Amino acid sequence: LNFFIMEQIATPTPEFQVAGLSFDRAVSSWIGSRVDRLNAWTTSVETRALLRAELDALMFHVYGTVREDVDYIMETFPIVKRKDADRHGEYRTKRLILAAYDAMAAAIAAGHPYRSPFEAAPR
Repeated sequence: LNFFIMEQIATPTPEFQVAGLSFDRAVSSWIGSRVDRLNAWTTSVETRALLRAELDALMFHVYGTVREDVDYIMETFPIVKRKDADRHGEYRTKRLILAAYDAMAAAIAAGHPYRSPFEAAPR
């Protein structure tokens, strides 16, 4: 994994690869399309949550974070957890991130390109 220092944060270079994880296009294009949708025209609160969850899950994979640690890390955000419980009756942010994380892990294990678990969701 190649990293460069940006504002004192180790950041993957644009051509980075997550061992075994592939997409239907270049990873920079995949990330870029999600960021563009977040920054520009996606107004649906649900769709924005799904896009953020995929990006968060990818970064957990980029940094080699195992699922148990992702689960633990998500529990360190009590305000997000409380607000999700109030709004959705569950810790939705954690559930969405883990769903995307698991789908990426399954793609790696199967040697297939990643397919979003949220594809059937409204965009």
